[in-house]
Amino acid sequence: MSQNQLDLGIQPEVHMSNPSEKRVTVAFDVAQTCAGREGCAWHADALAHALARNSGNYRLSLYHQFSPWINPDCSNGTYINGISAPFKEMPLDQVLDIWNTGKQLPESPIILHSNSYSVPPRLPGLKLIYTIHDLCFWTHPEYVKERNRLHCQQQVLKALTYADAFIFISHCARNDFELLFPSWLEKNQRPWKVIHSGSRFNIERQRRPAFNNTNSPWLYVGSIEPRKNILGLLKAYSKYYETSDIKRPLVIVGSAKEHAEDEIQAIVAASETLPITHLGYVSDDELQKLYQSSFALLHPSHYEGFGLPIIEAMGFGLPVISNRIPSVMEFASESALTLSFENEVNVAHFMLSLERGAPQYEQLQTAGYQTASAFTWENTATKTVEFYDEVLSEQL
Repeated sequence: MSQNQLDLGIQPEVHMSNPSEKRVTVAFDVAQTCAGREGCAWHADALAHALARNSGNYRLSLYHQFSPWINPDCSNGTYINGISAPFKEMPLDQVLDIWNTGKQLPESPIILHSNSYSVPPRLPGLKLIYTIHDLCFWTHPEYVKERNRLHCQQQVLKALTYADAFIFISHCARNDFELLFPSWLEKNQRPWKVIHSGSRFNIERQRRPAFNNTNSPWLYVGSIEPRKNILGLLKAYSKYYETSDIKRPLVIVGSAKEHAEDEIQAIVAASETLPITHLGYVSDDELQKLYQSSFALLHPSHYEGFGLPIIEAMGFGLPVISNRIPSVMEFASESALTLSFENEVNVAHFMLSLERGAPQYEQLQTAGYQTASAFTWENTATKTVEFYDEVLSEQL
């Protein structure tokens, strides 16, 4: 849990306007975009922009303070021209007063949409929609720092009491929820929907000179942490490098989490003898250029709620070699090379096969384009608005 978060437990009173009115307000949680951006924050940012373009009968209000996530500074958060941001420059004591007392929330929302595992105090008359990105903190606790694990577990359990509806970003996340809480959604009559994420970038079908460009690198995109299996990535790349005639470099994109000491040390050690570059965090423009210039994406992760870098890479015509995990098999079983990254020799074999086989490379390009075209933020926004309609219709 970020030190920017405060657990505010007093339950305010909020009065709701008629839900049948046009352009009702959705308080959209972008609190996490104010801190160091990772998966949940990027999801909230991209969906906010897509909803700003297509919000149906809803008026979007960006909430940069979404209790219990309270930011001392909101300046780095998501802002969109023409979309209100009532907490943007609000003094912190006023923010705390709003969430702690029964004062009406800014712009009188009817829907609160949580995107960062945050459950506000009970707000009578409002509908809380709670997005679950993954449940790794229960299913794979060994990959999650204890502070974050306990916070996320507490917030999900709190959501079972306070949330009116749930969005899952993959069937994998929904299935994990079902394993942990069998039939809970049905028994408690909570509406739910699986709504996948989308790519931040437009599909670029016209390109792929990288196959014949021996300088185009292998690419990894994601945070640096145990769950992402960076150690498996480095072992596989080392095996590949031993036998490849081309010996493409490896570019690693992603910032390191606080518990990634072993992974960082391994990257530094490997880069002393192999052409490995760790760029850390990069901007969207820089990432787009890397997708455009790279040879293929390597995705070794032990667990993902979805696997957004795969969709983004496919949209640029990059073939993908991925660890065979449920969330990836859900959408990419026919358009990516999937295998266990536990066997670095087999991964290296797949890398060499892709490097030497133009027909296979082109086949994966075509299949990847088809997969990526189905995952756009416009689709995500449309399905989200439809779900807002469904949730509000429950009370009419």
